[in-house]
Amino acid sequence: MKKAKREGTTYSAVLKEATQAYIENQFEIGIVYSPKLIRDIRQAEREIRAGKILRGDLDDLAKKV
Repeated sequence: MKKAKREGTTYSAVLKEATQAYIENQFEIGIVYSPKLIRDIRQAEREIRAGKILRGDLDDLAKKV
């Protein structure tokens, strides 16, 4: 919002323009994974390969950690 204001426009105008560009396939939204998430996934893969597979309800498993 601050950048839009510095550039003499409104945040609403920026969002409208970005939405229009997205509709016209001129703007793409990508997913960026955090380094921590990537490390956690790799660790989980190693544990699965090592046979350390946990079974059960995810909420119950999270309480055990």
